[in-house]
Amino acid sequence: MCVYSAVDGYVNDFHIAHYGSFALKGPGLIMVEATAVHPDARGTPQDLGLWNDSHIPGHQRLVDIIKAQGVTPGLQLTHGGRKSSMSPPFKGDYILTEAEKGWPDHVNGPSENPYAAHYPKPHMMTVQDIKATIQDFVDATIRADKAGVEVLELHGAHGCLISAFYSGNANKRTDEYGGSFENRIRFCLELVKAVRAVWPVSKPFWIRLSCTDYANPEPMGENRDGWDIYQTIRLSKELKKLGVDVIDCSSGGIISGVKYPAVPMYQVQFAEAVKREAGIATAAVGLIVEGEDAEEILQQNKADYILVGREFLRNSAFVLVAAQALNVDINWPQQYAWAVKKAPQQENSTATNGTILQLLNDTTTSPALRFAQFLQSSPDYQPIIDLLSDVSSNITLFVPFDQVYYEATGEQPPASPTDPNNNTTDGNTTNPTTTSSYGEPTSVTPSSSPLVSILPFFSSTPINSPTPQTTPLFSIPNMVNYYIPRPLNIRKANWESVTTNAACVDQFSYADIIRYHLVNGSFALTNRTMVLDSLLVNTTINKWGSGSPLIVQQGSNLTVGTGLGNDAHILSNRTIQASNGVIYVIDKILVPPVSSADTLKILPNATFFSWFLSRSSFNATLDTNNNMTFFVPTNDALVNIDFTVLNNETIDNFVKSHIVPGVYYTTNLTDQPVTVNSLAGTNFTLTNPDPSNNQTATGNTHLCFFFFLCQFK
Repeated sequence: MCVYSAVDGYVNDFHIAHYGSFALKGPGLIMVEATAVHPDARGTPQDLGLWNDSHIPGHQRLVDIIKAQGVTPGLQLTHGGRKSSMSPPFKGDYILTEAEKGWPDHVNGPSENPYAAHYPKPHMMTVQDIKATIQDFVDATIRADKAGVEVLELHGAHGCLISAFYSGNANKRTDEYGGSFENRIRFCLELVKAVRAVWPVSKPFWIRLSCTDYANPEPMGENRDGWDIYQTIRLSKELKKLGVDVIDCSSGGIISGVKYPAVPMYQVQFAEAVKREAGIATAAVGLIVEGEDAEEILQQNKADYILVGREFLRNSAFVLVAAQALNVDINWPQQYAWAVKKAPQQENSTATNGTILQLLNDTTTSPALRFAQFLQSSPDYQPIIDLLSDVSSNITLFVPFDQVYYEATGEQPPASPTDPNNNTTDGNTTNPTTTSSYGEPTSVTPSSSPLVSILPFFSSTPINSPTPQTTPLFSIPNMVNYYIPRPLNIRKANWESVTTNAACVDQFSYADIIRYHLVNGSFALTNRTMVLDSLLVNTTINKWGSGSPLIVQQGSNLTVGTGLGNDAHILSNRTIQASNGVIYVIDKILVPPVSSADTLKILPNATFFSWFLSRSSFNATLDTNNNMTFFVPTNDALVNIDFTVLNNETIDNFVKSHIVPGVYYTTNLTDQPVTVNSLAGTNFTLTNPDPSNNQTATGNTHLCFFFFLCQFK
């Protein structure tokens, strides 16, 4: 919901307080209000903007506040089209003149017909205007990524520019952007294609559509010359092909003088129809004001997400209230939790009266009881059990908490915890995970996640389980590689949603994956980078050398994994000291990469380099080479390359100039410059300006391939 509080598009303290109040109270995702891609794209002068690099710091601040509470930050980009240069709705509904900081002579639309008589007459956009607007969206998308936004949505509803193009009742053009259905959706498709090209494949991509313009008062009725649900379904199928992950199904706002049903849940039918007919995940919106109603929508598989707007304005604690109504126990912020239940355990609880295995088996305090039971379910894991129960051993275990286990297996958790203060079926609201992939949106079977929120997505049937499961209480399917541990009874998901590297999960036995969670020695984790040798050594992983490394590093929270951006968060209030080591509870299953090709797949914002690599002669022998370090330029660093001058030789030289023999990472670099020679014969210098912020743990870590994602100057 727009709050019309910006000055010149900038985030200010009101936005921080506004969105921060929501983040404290349980949603899975916060979609920041419609943010303009150009000054003239604002609906009102008080709209947020992202048309200038100077807007980025404010959005970064907003993102940090949201992430700090374990919530995923999203952003909606918009162009107001012919509904621009208007007053904020709480001041009336009138055109703002230039003296009132409006721009009535610079309002653009698909054609010259205004939205209503009291709205500006728009300038009919030329093809050049259209191309420039698409570039505005592209530039704003890049800025959103730089600001740390994790979910991007294009506002293509309610009369904004995209919807004004696709409805024949608003678009009166006669060129290639008007007339037929194919022409009317052309602008939308061109825009989506351009944005998808620069938005990281590791991050979800949504679009909001008006599923009807209500020229036909029957919501599910036909309106071929305007816009209806049937054209929405056709458009959604095309958007899915272009990499859109979720259709946010709203309605109306495109033409004036029409009537809306405006009854509770009146738009759910659109989400259900698009989901069923287009085979794409959908979000349900519109007068969803009760937790029971939201749960029913999900249980009946009518939508994959629940989006709530005005109800949050009326009650910022909507999630908490809904949880109470549904008798669901969720995690409150620690600062508030004492008022409703016993205070949570101190950050580093110590329980030195038992081994790691004994503590994991403790039915009242174990954060990973199902993990312990799984370990004891097969003789294949006996060596691991022996290690965890050996009083003379000294090891560190990174253990996924029980909610992850239920996600991975599709099992249902117990109806309620044995101890009302036991959090073993709860998520942790202070440790989000922020990676995903839209690359396999073939199944939209519901999975799990937070209360009334809006996250995650694109789940699938769990591995080895072809039968879809019933959507759990207030759960929402996970986006590919996108899992936000939230406080609900999770039932199922796919490997992508619960692992750090799903691309490689099928190359290991369960025993090997478990060994990747174990490290010799008890390590007290700090805010410094650490490279730890896991106990995983087998024929698959041998190329990595002495143990497969785990990298612990500081982001918004401490993370552990490959260090490539999809790592597990270490839950700060779930650390347990055992008599034979230490247990760190994490929110994902750790899976190592096994090849450079697989590693590139999970690197965010690196698709351009991957393309170059796939076309180089070096690609054929890539996985047979050892002891290499790749310095991978981000997509942003390569956007200005002239592809017309590329040939086999220039591509080879380009790729090899980014690869050097030997292994380099922050922990073995200091502030003293190190000159390295690339495979192309070029030299460059590596330094770590702050070596005090790194620490190498004992062990002989030896990487076959190590990737730096970097911006070359």
